[in-house]
Amino acid sequence: MSDIKWESIGPVAERFGIEVPRLRTWCDKGLIEFDKRTTGRWIPHTEFPKIKKIIEIFNRGGNVTFDDVKEELIKENLYHQLQTDKEQEEKSKEMALLLGQAFEQSGANEMFMQIGSEFKRMQQEVNRLSQLVEKQNETKLLEDNRISNLQKDNEVLKGLVKDLISSDKDLKDTFHAYMKEQKQEDIDKQVQLTSQKKEKKGFLSKIFG
Repeated sequence: MSDIKWESIGPVAERFGIEVPRLRTWCDKGLIEFDKRTTGRWIPHTEFPKIKKIIEIFNRGGNVTFDDVKEELIKENLYHQLQTDKEQEEKSKEMALLLGQAFEQSGANEMFMQIGSEFKRMQQEVNRLSQLVEKQNETKLLEDNRISNLQKDNEVLKGLVKDLISSDKDLKDTFHAYMKEQKQEDIDKQVQLTSQKKEKKGFLSKIFG
């Protein structure tokens, strides 16, 4: 078991492109094996083929129930671990019952009931903290996605501004070129008029001496 790699529920959901609440429901329904820690739910990598199969089953469409999914997982031999866990759980319950009877007969039952009550309270607090951490992880994922989208939009905006600046420069260059041509045409016209005046004056001088 020490060789098994574990991953928190948020990254696992992101890996398979599904929502965290949906994956959490599959865990609660007994479809996925998980470990509840103070940092939230952790899923072993050995469950990844099962998650892939569950997604495939639901994607077929139709009125698929969780019992239908369990049945297919059993057929695919992917439900074996869960079945083993259930058998272990039943044995644990049976052992707890026997111990309870023994404690009751020995007079230590009340003390252990208090211990059990305190343990239950601590477990509830751990579960509450775990859910809080999971929600924080979900919020962080949403914030990361929002920041990523803003960065993409910012890059697009930068490109538009760059194109606008480039376009504005082209317009200015075209305008300056046009004004230069107009100025040159005015100069040419002025030179031509001056030349015509000189020619006219020279011609009148010849006639009237």
